[in-house]
Amino acid sequence: IESGPLPPTLCTATLHSIETIPEMDQGAHVLVVRGEKAQLETVPYVAAEANVATDRIRVALQPSGRGEASMVWERARNSDTPLRAFLANEPGRQAENLERMLQPLLGRVAVGDVKTSALLDPSAPLRVELRVTAEDFASVQNGRLVIDGKSADEPLQRWTTSTERTRPLLLPVPSRELRTLEIELPPGLVPAALPDPVELDTRFGRFALRWTRDGRVLRMLRERTLRAPRIEAAEYQEFAEFASRADAAARARITIEKGDRR
Repeated sequence: IESGPLPPTLCTATLHSIETIPEMDQGAHVLVVRGEKAQLETVPYVAAEANVATDRIRVALQPSGRGEASMVWERARNSDTPLRAFLANEPGRQAENLERMLQPLLGRVAVGDVKTSALLDPSAPLRVELRVTAEDFASVQNGRLVIDGKSADEPLQRWTTSTERTRPLLLPVPSRELRTLEIELPPGLVPAALPDPVELDTRFGRFALRWTRDGRVLRMLRERTLRAPRIEAAEYQEFAEFASRADAAARARITIEKGDRR
């Protein structure tokens, strides 16, 4: 390299845009040669605010607990690559693969229409639109509907299985997840109560979750941001507490009952 900053990508990476530094390269030490001088430099991490995954979900809930959902996913930078590859690698099995991916969140599902941006053009922003039927979106319990853990994702506690650490904990590159969920309730049904809002903010991450109600529509807004790709051993207990509280909030359940049951 004769002059200028570090190149945006330092290796051959499948389905990466030229602006996206592959995860494997972020934080790496590289020898950069400019003219007759060589210098050891560190490839910077992409900021969490740039690696954004945005999900918008709207569900029409039926008295049986079945939900008819429309979903829009948008991805940027490193958040783009895994989903793009997942959808592009087996185009003939998109619906089947999406059903398997959605099952932990929605239960038994059937994926209908799927529309995507140009999957083989990494320079095009990734956008996915799909329609899904979720047979068990809510469970029926004692004449009520129970909506359980619909703001959950892969738990943060998957990284905090040890009670303590003597070495740093290495996490994926910084990222930000934004999810909006709207649930249209059947006529005559109301939530018994809504979970309390939660807001956690630390050096290494932020989690915020809020449920509101507007007539028959329940709305959930959730943000989960991981800022630090490395947690020092001395910070591990604080991170473990953050992960525990965030995961517990994401698993909150809402009970739906008849409007006159008070």
